Amino acid sequence: MTVSGNVATTVRREVKKDGDPWCHFRIACNERYFDSRTNQWSDGETSYFTVICWQPHLAKNVAASLSLGDPVVVHGRGRVREWRDEQNVLRQSIEISASSVGHDLYRGISSFTKAVRQPPSEPDGDEVKQAVAGYTTDEAGADKATGEVPPPPLPSDDNQDEPDDTDEFDDSDELTAVGAAL
Repeated sequence: MTVSGNVATTVRREVKKDGDPWCHFRIACNERYFDSRTNQWSDGETSYFTVICWQPHLAKNVAASLSLGDPVVVHGRGRVREWRDEQNVLRQSIEISASSVGHDLYRGISSFTKAVRQPPSEPDGDEVKQAVAGYTTDEAGADKATGEVPPPPLPSDDNQDEPDDTDEFDDSDELTAVGAAL
């Protein structure tokens, strides 16, 4: 759904359990109609919507850009939320999980500043060389530079490498550790 109106409350910034920011605010939308009796435009009823910005980048930009009273256009998914107030009266509100929010340019001029997102820092060449120098083979013994895997050792004459018939392989601890059941 898409609605246009005015920011009716201060944008409130919050933080999710995972540390990502989100924000919410209310928007007031006035219905306008032409009154043929007075030959003028008039305001009708006002509808209020709660706008929630879950996406971290959107939440940061909305909180930095919007002020009380700003004309805005909000696009997102709407849903009706029900709850009971202190007197146990059933209440309803419409929430919009916003995917896009912006100033309403029909009603004014805006200036856009592109958000700067910091790319993950990349280690410099010396750090990479030092890290690689410590690891010349992987777990299977393959040479990291060439990819060659050395041949397995030759069996000895005393057959120490072969399991005897009394040895049993028990992998239940390993399987249980990753949630598998036997």
